[in-house]
Amino acid sequence: KENDSRKDAIVIYSSGTTGKSKGIILSHFAINTNADAIIDYMMPCTNDCMYIVRNLTHSSTITGELLVALKTKTPVLIAPVIVPPRYVLNNIAKYGVTIIGVNPLLLSLYIDEYKARGYDISSLKKIYVSGSILSDKICDSAHKVFDRQEIYNVYGLSEAGPRVTAQRHDCCRDNSVGKSIRGVEVAIIDDKGDALTNGERGLVHINSPSVFSGYIKGEVKHKSLYKGWLNTGDIGYLDEYGELHIVSRVDDLIIVGAHKIYPNEVEQYIQSLSDIKDCVVVSIELEDEKMLCCLYVSDSDINIDIKRELSAVLVKYEIPKLFMRIDTIPKTRTGKVSISEVKNTIFQKMRWEIKE
Repeated sequence: KENDSRKDAIVIYSSGTTGKSKGIILSHFAINTNADAIIDYMMPCTNDCMYIVRNLTHSSTITGELLVALKTKTPVLIAPVIVPPRYVLNNIAKYGVTIIGVNPLLLSLYIDEYKARGYDISSLKKIYVSGSILSDKICDSAHKVFDRQEIYNVYGLSEAGPRVTAQRHDCCRDNSVGKSIRGVEVAIIDDKGDALTNGERGLVHINSPSVFSGYIKGEVKHKSLYKGWLNTGDIGYLDEYGELHIVSRVDDLIIVGAHKIYPNEVEQYIQSLSDIKDCVVVSIELEDEKMLCCLYVSDSDINIDIKRELSAVLVKYEIPKLFMRIDTIPKTRTGKVSISEVKNTIFQKMRWEIKE
């Protein structure tokens, strides 16, 4: 039954990548309105089969997949989620899955598994990617490997119900996160609260009927700077086609001297190198000096090669001073990089090298 009540429907806890996890309250009206807007662009039907491969503790899974499937009477497969990639790829063929939602980490794992062994995923029509910024490298690889499937980048946050923008079949340029979904407005705002023009970077603000009711405890971290709209805490820009591009989290922005550095952009350049499997760029305080550090995953130490490649595309202050090769980048259960664990890893590795 339809339920447009403004009463609390569900509490979603944030991933806590930049601080303590917060309980986000969403009303029945918020999640139903957001689900209807997702149905508007996803257009699932009873002939489809949706496969939930992420935990049901995520707003994108509950609202954007489970609730969407229930409202449209679309068959939905709910199976164990912490499983090897082969389990998921085999289930796609077994149950005739047509729609799946993943985060960039899962997408990368499925790409590697499919390339290594090959699977019958001919039933699969659409792959929706959300949860964190999709790197250009993974995006390009996905389009090459899954060349018969439509791959759509979407964007949102739990405080927005969650969906804000989405790529569609007529809206898929480069690696944007698409255009606003039905009923949602997006504006890029500077530090003074003024709206910026297309191409200019600023704080992403949204106006949506699906905005959350509040936190279980605590206030909104990022103060609204524009018409009372929700300040997402993300830095991005709108291109000439009105599509949104997410550059970084404002919490991730690094200031060295008087220079603003967007670590995600530096990471994009590093990940584009053929020998790099994954990387993360953070800043640490060392002897009262802030410095950029990079942890990267590779089969060999290529610190010098990375520096040489970066010097051709980045200015000097954007190039990390310290590079460390590790086996895996510390991440949360949702596939997002754990900045606190990354910094701990750097300091531990530095202490170990000093002892050596």
